[in-house]
Amino acid sequence: MAKHGFGGSKTSAKRIELAELRQKALALRKQGYTEGAIAEMLGHWKNAGGVHAALKKAISEIYIPEAEEMKRLDLDTLEDCTRECAKIAFGVSDGSGTIPFEARMKAIEIIIKIIQARARLCGYEAPQKIDVTLQAKPMTEWSDEELSAYLAERRLIAGVD
Repeated sequence: MAKHGFGGSKTSAKRIELAELRQKALALRKQGYTEGAIAEMLGHWKNAGGVHAALKKAISEIYIPEAEEMKRLDLDTLEDCTRECAKIAFGVSDGSGTIPFEARMKAIEIIIKIIQARARLCGYEAPQKIDVTLQAKPMTEWSDEELSAYLAERRLIAGVD
């Protein structure tokens, strides 16, 4: 059985007791008690800082399931929109005639935006890697190949052919 920090398994008696304490602290805070007063009342945390961390954890546990449900609903909506736009983009008519080229291109633009929204929502957009290595020698000492490679890379970045 894998251990999870101080409390053993996620369903250990210690973890359950701590979760219940956090919920009590949250209830007291909602009643207007200060974090210092809660620390004294419950006796588990040494100071207000410990109570503050427990309250943050309790609040995050409340919102995680709701946030996951909202994310799932948003992904479902994006999927429905993609499906409808794909019908237009690929020229699937509803029987009323052919779909104009402009409408098909607009549908493709929307699909691309949906893909970008899905990537943001799912966290697929990774930070870009940037090469920050320093050159070991001055440019005046570069070989023709090194200089050509450098200039070719700069043209690509600048969008110059």
